[in-house]
Amino acid sequence: MKKRTKKSQMQISFGMIISIILIIFFLIFGFYGIRAFLRFQDNAKAGNFIKELQADVDTAWKSSQSSEVREYFIPTKYTKVCFVDFSVPSKGKDSLIYVELKKVKEGSENMVFYPIKHTGIDSASIKNINIEEITSEENPYCINSNGGKIKIRILKEFTDRTVSLERA
Repeated sequence: MKKRTKKSQMQISFGMIISIILIIFFLIFGFYGIRAFLRFQDNAKAGNFIKELQADVDTAWKSSQSSEVREYFIPTKYTKVCFVDFSVPSKGKDSLIYVELKKVKEGSENMVFYPIKHTGIDSASIKNINIEEITSEENPYCINSNGGKIKIRILKEFTDRTVSLERA
């Protein structure tokens, strides 16, 4: 007859331990992959916005006169798109974020996403826009996002050689 002891013992097989460890690793790599995919999706959306805006500005620039309101989609992590002339001091209602926007300036950028995330595309250079006119009263000139949507009026007068942008 076997004696009973008050100590109970839990027995887990080696295969069960390995299975639990593998499940943990699969979960970790799965979450990492999803996060990387979402970051890639945000960068693609930001790049698509820049490409579409540049195409619309170029179309207006090539025409003799234009006034068009366009709606664009940007990543929801950004609350504003700001047009900045870094060669002049800040002024206007968004002047407090000017110094932060200047941190991403590497060359001739004149458009910056806000808030700055440093995880992808934070700024770009939009050609053929009249940045001096756009930022004449507010520098930076920011347009707020509404749930990842942004509306911009693209203007070109008959006598202008460049395109101007406004909040729509």
